[in-house]
Amino acid sequence: MNIQQLTRLSPESDFRWRWRIGVAVVVVAMASSVIAQATPPRRNPATVPQQGLADQINALAQQLNGVELADAGNIPAEIQRMVLDSLDAWMSRNAASTSPSPYPLDVRVRMQLESYFSKLHYPIFGQPATF
Repeated sequence: MNIQQLTRLSPESDFRWRWRIGVAVVVVAMASSVIAQATPPRRNPATVPQQGLADQINALAQQLNGVELADAGNIPAEIQRMVLDSLDAWMSRNAASTSPSPYPLDVRVRMQLESYFSKLHYPIFGQPATF
């Protein structure tokens, strides 16, 4: 027997190897899909902003463009009321939670406040006022 005859597989054994590889691929694909469906996505509740509050604050703040603070009316008070009411509700839900968090409470509060004002940006340009 020469080398070519030894390394050449018979059609039956070639079919068996292909069948085993195909079955293994299908089993791995099914197992990974089951695992992916069984594990819920990980979310840190401290970093999930309240839906719509940042948009509401941004809409109110856009009304303040070019307006002096003395002429702003009740818009700053309304923004303050919305933020403090939401923060008070968030604190009552999360301050006494026993779930372990990688961040201390003051950092989580700061992250929550940043999420409220996340839609706000500095103006594109500014005009300094001098007197």
